[in-house]
Amino acid sequence: MLLPAAGPKGYGLGLIAELLTHGVLGDPRALNWIMIAIDLDRLGAGQPYQARMDAYLDGV
Repeated sequence: MLLPAAGPKGYGLGLIAELLTHGVLGDPRALNWIMIAIDLDRLGAGQPYQARMDAYLDGV
């Protein structure tokens, strides 16, 4: 099981990962990975998101 981190938000993310994968992958000890791909353009967030991330990375 994915252990919670970052308080309630981390717990929620861990719970969602378990719910999404347990039914598909079966035994959690046998396969313990997840990959989620989100097409931001289909959500209408592609360009604004990219601009925010570019600005953020410039600050790093």
